[in-house]
Amino acid sequence: MLRVAVGQLCLPVGHLARNRDHIAQTMDWAQREGADVLVLPELALTGYPPEDLLHMPGFVDDNLTALDELAAGSGDVVSLVGFVDSVPGAPGADTTPRNLANAVAVLYRGRVRGRYHKHLLPNYGIFDERRYFAPGDRLGGTWAIHSAEVGILICEDLWWPDIVDAQAADGAQVFLVANGSPYHRGKSAQREATVVDTARRCGAPVVYSNLVGGQDEVVFDGGSLVVDARGRVVARAPQFTEARFTVDVGLRPPAGGPRRSTFVCRPLRERPATPTPPPPLAPPADAFEEVYRALVRGLGDFVDGNGFMWAVVGLSGGVDSALVAAIAADALGPERVWGVIMPGPQSPPESVTDATELATRLGVRCDVMHVGDAYKLLAELGDRFPGGDAAAAGEGLVPRIRGTLLLALAERHGGVVLPTGNKTEIAVGYGTLYGDMAGGFAVLHDVPKTLVYQLCRWRNRVDGGAFGWSAGRDVIPGSIITKAPSAERMPDRPDREVPAPYEVVDEILERFVELAHPLDEIADAGFDPDVVQRVADLVERNEHVRRQAPPGVKVTSKAFGRDRRLPLTHGYRPTVTPAGEARPATDHTATVEDWLEG
Repeated sequence: MLRVAVGQLCLPVGHLARNRDHIAQTMDWAQREGADVLVLPELALTGYPPEDLLHMPGFVDDNLTALDELAAGSGDVVSLVGFVDSVPGAPGADTTPRNLANAVAVLYRGRVRGRYHKHLLPNYGIFDERRYFAPGDRLGGTWAIHSAEVGILICEDLWWPDIVDAQAADGAQVFLVANGSPYHRGKSAQREATVVDTARRCGAPVVYSNLVGGQDEVVFDGGSLVVDARGRVVARAPQFTEARFTVDVGLRPPAGGPRRSTFVCRPLRERPATPTPPPPLAPPADAFEEVYRALVRGLGDFVDGNGFMWAVVGLSGGVDSALVAAIAADALGPERVWGVIMPGPQSPPESVTDATELATRLGVRCDVMHVGDAYKLLAELGDRFPGGDAAAAGEGLVPRIRGTLLLALAERHGGVVLPTGNKTEIAVGYGTLYGDMAGGFAVLHDVPKTLVYQLCRWRNRVDGGAFGWSAGRDVIPGSIITKAPSAERMPDRPDREVPAPYEVVDEILERFVELAHPLDEIADAGFDPDVVQRVADLVERNEHVRRQAPPGVKVTSKAFGRDRRLPLTHGYRPTVTPAGEARPATDHTATVEDWLEG
């Protein structure tokens, strides 16, 4: 048996002293628990991902100083602490010198006894590790801790069989994995399946410690695991909250032949004869609870991490703003949420009524500010410059007036504005720059419209006590959920309509944006080719709008922003091949003059 302690901690990026102290307290706890080894998350000292903080003078040195301070205070528990190591002159994947490594330090009895450098450096989606780190150059090797031969891995290394198998071949009886694995829908099940498969294939248990907390667009959901050699989950921490637990891990028989241990640690103290009972298995959250809790965690950590006192939300009486207000109340407490109702020339009375009822149920402050006079004044100024599309220009006035008012209130009172646009609107360009897209953190940035409705219904089934305050169920009035969506922009001018019902548009967007399916393949799946083409055209022509949108929580496999980055200016447009026609071959002989002539 190896008694393993797992620390599933929130370790914010750049808070070196705070993270050091949090880790030290966890090391003391593991000592009291009689653990042999403590496993902490990836880059525990610096937080993940540190990005270009790694280029700031002194940051890496300060992280190494904090590591030495932790090592000096280490005792009989072997502690695996993630940090940034210095490896002068190491080449990167593109032959550019990289002098840093994503590393885990092995701390024991006052010293750093060993280092493991991450091999597989992800460079897709939100990940950009090859920009900063050199890959580890040694696949095999184990660490002898107590009576066990231990394999140490960092996050992505677990997904690469060559790395795991090399350590297994060198006699690893258990794998200890430090992780900074971010959340998206379905990720926790995929992650657990990989851990289970690795344990079964190698016949050795896997201990998987993951970060928890929001870091800008990314949320780490925890869900740390211990899986035995037969692939059974024996411990699972809850998602989206800190957790610490110990578990006695049964080891596979040692491999024959010579050992290749890079470090030997044999604690002298006697371990208690009574095994530690396994911690309770936290049940996996259901699909909607996972997303909702990710949004709550991401928003709360962003607001608190940036020192904002309030969150300001424009309440329109619509479903998007209602969900944002509910998430803000759950993340911050209703006393830190300020709802502002801003009826315009097109707003029906029920919009104010519904928004007021929502604020009452949530218990948030609510004020009404009419924007009709400001709209009239600005519209009259516009009449001094006739010509052009006056209707389109006027349509943007109301949301921009609202955005200006919200930003002014937030700036005056130390708050942050939470825009209420969802992923579907951002995808097809139905948000207004400097209007309803104005703000500091877009909670629904990666939440499709159909999921907005599903999350509203889920939240109404859950008591607010689950989020630490006393609101009951049905906090979002049913009239808000059932009403037809409307931006209420202009009198006597209907809202722009999406090319198809939201259910259809969202499925096309998922296939086109997240799964990167060709348009022909999407159309062949039963979607109207004209609708597919229209949706794709809207997505492609609005990249410049999305680039100016505030960040928001990533909850799907591919979010706009760091996950999907296209040139603002380019000449490629995907097209659906008309029925009965072959896709034309690309002409690589065209000249600049041909292109300019269309």
